[in-house]
Amino acid sequence: MVKFVSAYGSGFVYSTFVCHPMFEKGAGNQILDRLFTDHATQQNEFPARMSREGTYAVADYPDSQSVLDKLSGYEKKWTEYVDINKVSSQQLITLSGGRADTEFGGLNHYFTIGYLPELSEYADVVKSQTDTATFECSISEKTMDHYGLVAGEKIYLHVPDGSGKKEISFVISQICREKDINDPYWAKTLSDMGDVIFVSRDVFDEMMQYYSEDNISYSDFLMLDYRQINTENASLYDGYMEQFKDADKLYNDNIRDTLERFFTQQKTIKLMLWALELPCLVLLILFIRMISAQILSLEENDILVLRSRGATKLQVFILYLQQSGIIAFAGCVLGIVLGYIMCRAAASTDGFLRFTAKDIGTYKFVWQMLVYAVAAAVIMVLFITVPVWKKSKDAISEHSRGRISKKKPLWEKCFIDVILLALSVYLLYNYNKQKSTLAISVLENRSIDPVMILDNSLFIFAAALLCVRLTGLIILLVDRLFKKRFSPAMYASFYS
Repeated sequence: MVKFVSAYGSGFVYSTFVCHPMFEKGAGNQILDRLFTDHATQQNEFPARMSREGTYAVADYPDSQSVLDKLSGYEKKWTEYVDINKVSSQQLITLSGGRADTEFGGLNHYFTIGYLPELSEYADVVKSQTDTATFECSISEKTMDHYGLVAGEKIYLHVPDGSGKKEISFVISQICREKDINDPYWAKTLSDMGDVIFVSRDVFDEMMQYYSEDNISYSDFLMLDYRQINTENASLYDGYMEQFKDADKLYNDNIRDTLERFFTQQKTIKLMLWALELPCLVLLILFIRMISAQILSLEENDILVLRSRGATKLQVFILYLQQSGIIAFAGCVLGIVLGYIMCRAAASTDGFLRFTAKDIGTYKFVWQMLVYAVAAAVIMVLFITVPVWKKSKDAISEHSRGRISKKKPLWEKCFIDVILLALSVYLLYNYNKQKSTLAISVLENRSIDPVMILDNSLFIFAAALLCVRLTGLIILLVDRLFKKRFSPAMYASFYS
């Protein structure tokens, strides 16, 4: 029965051990997901975006495709290291354009010539009108409203020529707007490109001949699936993006700022979890120590009989090593299952026994749970086998003398209870001095010292040890005061 209780109790110890890495990573992933979501809400932009903006000399690139291939090469290089699925990509290339007049009276406007390859895929045509006699172009609704343009109106753009300026006519064939402005593709919306007239690839390539001495501007935005960034790869990807920035000054992203905030909060999570779990782990380990001591006390005579019949110390040790291994294995299997269930249950609460239907998909089984389970099993085995090794060395006569003379525990000799109690009082004093500072830290979302949380448990543990120390003195005091006043029955019941 005691062995069954020991296996069952060790299962709870293992569950407390193994749920730690699962809860730590699950909470970290949940916070990381929340930080990305908050960034998207507050900054009104896709939260996982890598970008590069700059210019190339037109003379170095014969056509628009060569520029787009260059940009795609950057994207491929980024995703080779930051191995996350691409959500979308927006590549815009523009020529400097120039001053332009419009057919219905607009004078001296400034337009740039742009090519947006996926414009037809992500934009709706509000109005359209074709004219095969001139180059066709598309504009956004904002450009239409700002310059007072209409579909079918001509734009007379003054472009550079060898002899000075040449006037080229564009007809507004389409007026466009985003199909879904919240689509990740729209890193730059059409409103952000208000002075751009969009042309086809062929027209853009032809315009490049007029701007052979000019630069071609580009912007490349790569949107990634931020849900694939988690606690295990966040640090690695942050390092890669830092190297991208060091190697390429034109590179930029909005991921690193979110990750830096996450790393700060992750440290707090780890410390807080250990501060909250450490008292539970200590109590459960003491429970296992108590159960293992009970097992040994019940089998103490069996050990002596085995030794008296010729069994060696090693044989006795191996026998109990096998027993403790079976108990540890049973507790290990039970503990992993219980730890998984406990972690998911704890993650679904908003308070004490207040279970909710919130998403706990980030809390999954992690391989580190096996490592923690093995560590707990080793502790369990040591608690049983180390005392067996010591007891198996004693002869029966030495064992009898040992039972007569009991030694004080190490903590009682070293006054650990008094030291811990004094430490908890100091931490309480320190907490009272820092109340205002702690309140400001919480409001500013900064981490606080987890030792403050540990103080309560430390005080309870130290007070419990002190009570154990004082119990003997209290009994002795009662004995001195009431020994002659108690009846034999009452005296016996008091000490039983």
